[in-house]
Amino acid sequence: MARILIIDDDGIVRDALAVFLTRAGHEVLSAADGVNGLLIFKNNAPDLVLLDRDLPGLSGSEVLAG
Repeated sequence: MARILIIDDDGIVRDALAVFLTRAGHEVLSAADGVNGLLIFKNNAPDLVLLDRDLPGLSGSEVLAG
């Protein structure tokens, strides 16, 4: 299945998505802020990124541009 990166500062949203996607057979990576999300993205080459727009550190738009 797919490797999916969730970048969201809301832990409840992040955990709920991770549980749902893991149960569906996907490998899930997660980050609570834009800086760590971008680092995980660069080191793991996920197939899909679920990205919150309003993040601490780097905004979702800045992460997308990075």
